[in-house]
Amino acid sequence: RHGLFPLMPYRIWRDAVPVEDGVDVVAFLRTLKPIDHDVVERKLPIPGFVLDSFPEPRDLKPTAPEPGDASYGAYVIARSACMECHTDADNRGNFIAPPFSGGREFAVPKPGKGFVRTANLTPDADTGLGKWTKEMFVAKFKASTLDAARALPLDDTGYNSIMPWWAYAGLTEEDLGAIFDYLHALPPTKNAVVKWSATPKNAPK
Repeated sequence: RHGLFPLMPYRIWRDAVPVEDGVDVVAFLRTLKPIDHDVVERKLPIPGFVLDSFPEPRDLKPTAPEPGDASYGAYVIARSACMECHTDADNRGNFIAPPFSGGREFAVPKPGKGFVRTANLTPDADTGLGKWTKEMFVAKFKASTLDAARALPLDDTGYNSIMPWWAYAGLTEEDLGAIFDYLHALPPTKNAVVKWSATPKNAPK
């Protein structure tokens, strides 16, 4: 057994996801068809013994909160790992901005196609979700499909999101509404995110 590199956002999930969710995930994975695949040996930027010290014992909650509970929105948003991508971070993955204020940068997964940055999800009226309604928010996800995402052209001079809308489209309207309610209760953070550029935001000028 070895510690997981934090690229896998388990540090967020371990404090929010209950035992019953973990059991359900394992049960689902065991329904998948086995694939014989040689996994490339991992190479890490830090010594393995340091990584093995990352996991910490946790007393996990036995069950998830029910819809309508005060903690349900926080549970759904943690389970969905929204903060991991929608909070700016340094090159070590440490958060360096207010939660959910956007701006985290990712290279488009095709060489030469530039860099995209995540949206500000706080309820700021000018740069965030302040002018969105719950109906708009839910509809944005529900209108997304994997086929549509794959068909979206990648413009050399424009913007193409790496947000996997289609992956979250399967959430219930109740869950998506709980995410929206949680985000709209956050303190608004003014952060005008430049969504796309040909070069990284910290490139030498």
